[in-house]
Amino acid sequence: YWILFESVFSLTMMEEVNTEAVRLQHEIDSVQRTLSDHSDLLQALRTAAKQRQAVIAQLSAVTDAIGAQIANRDRKLRRIERAQQRALAAKLALPSAFVRPTRQ
Repeated sequence: YWILFESVFSLTMMEEVNTEAVRLQHEIDSVQRTLSDHSDLLQALRTAAKQRQAVIAQLSAVTDAIGAQIANRDRKLRRIERAQQRALAAKLALPSAFVRPTRQ
């Protein structure tokens, strides 16, 4: 009877160990899925950060181009203004006989 008791006890213990092993394997699988999900999320965040940096760089380039266009326009306007001032000064310096009346 003692051997039978030991065999039943051993089988019971083995069954409990197997049950615990299966439970632990399920927990391990769950943790691995969670880590995989977090890894995917982290990769998505990295990709979004790179895209954000690219958009910032593009916006910076556009801003620089707009600034350059504004500076060019301002230079042209100053040149036109100086030419108009020179023309007015030349017109004022001429005797009135040489000045044509301007249409208004």
